[in-house]
Amino acid sequence: MAAPLKSLGELTSVISGLTLREKPSHDPLGEVHLIQVRDVANLYPEIDDDLLHIPLTAVPSQQLLHLHDILLLAKGPHNPALLYTKPWPYAAAVSFFFRLRVLDPAGTHPGYLAWYLNSAPSQAALLNLRQGSSVAGITKPLLVALEIPVPNLITQRHIAQVADALLRETKLADTLRAKRAQAIEQALLNQLRHD
Repeated sequence: MAAPLKSLGELTSVISGLTLREKPSHDPLGEVHLIQVRDVANLYPEIDDDLLHIPLTAVPSQQLLHLHDILLLAKGPHNPALLYTKPWPYAAAVSFFFRLRVLDPAGTHPGYLAWYLNSAPSQAALLNLRQGSSVAGITKPLLVALEIPVPNLITQRHIAQVADALLRETKLADTLRAKRAQAIEQALLNQLRHD
C-alpha cells in the first residue's frame, strides 16, 4: 500500500529566511552564523563550517535555526534541502532559503523529509513550481502545497539512516578518488623530472 500523501504545510511550519537591508559583513564578535547560498556545497546538500558571523541583535528570534530544521534553497537553478545539524548556538539563513520546521516529530522524521525533498520526484516537482525569469524561485504558497508521501515513522527513520550512510560513503569515495588522482598526477610529474 502506498504511503499517504500530506502537504508540506501540514508537516512543517515554513518561513522565509532572514532579509538583510545591506550586504552582510563579518563581525568577529557576532554570535550568529549566517548561512548564505555560497555556504552550501554544490555536490552534497550540506553547510560549510566557515561562515560570516553577525550580531544576535540583528536577527529576530523566529529566524534562528533549531537543530533538525530543514533549509530549502528557494531561488536559483537547484533547490537542495539541507538538514541543519551544526552544533552552533545561533544560526540563521538568508532570504534565499525557506526554513522548514517539523510540526510533529512523533509523526515526521526531519531526516526523511530532507531526503525526500532532495529525491528526483520531489526535485522535479520543485522545478515545476519555479516562477520568474531572471532568478527563478519558489513561492511559499506553492511550496506549502507540495505533496509528500508519509510512511510510518519506523520506515522514515530507516530511509533517513540509509540515505545518510550512502551520502557519507559517496563523500568518502569521492575524497579517495581525488587523492588517488592527485597522487597519480604527482607521480607522472615526477617522471617528467627524471627523464
